[in-house]
Amino acid sequence: MALIEWTAALETGIKVIDEEHKELVSMINDLHSAGASKAGAEETRRIVYELDRYVKTHFVVEEEIMRTAGYDKYLDHKALHDEFRARVSRLKQDAEAGELEMMGAITQFLKRWFTQHILYVDRDYIETVLGKKK
Repeated sequence: MALIEWTAALETGIKVIDEEHKELVSMINDLHSAGASKAGAEETRRIVYELDRYVKTHFVVEEEIMRTAGYDKYLDHKALHDEFRARVSRLKQDAEAGELEMMGAITQFLKRWFTQHILYVDRDYIETVLGKKK
């Protein structure tokens, strides 16, 4: 079973953001499955590297959308992204060092942070962004 089930509650209504969020959910689920199945360290590292790369790419896109729309809490939102980028970067460093024993706790953290971020933090910029598109 997937760690995170994509539901309508996670949708922002912004197509590119929703597509990228779905991809991130898929990566977190893959990481969870790899840890649960005791997949090799190489497979787990591959997923962590991809997650690190994709998080950085996604946040650049999301931040550009917020900035272009004139979202007034952009800097606060970006700061949360920066903290998450750093956390995923540390996870990548741990994977490179072969320190993957805490994968269950890590995937639970990723699930909690990501879903809470979409459900509560991202919700705040949606009206600004969609209002600019009309």
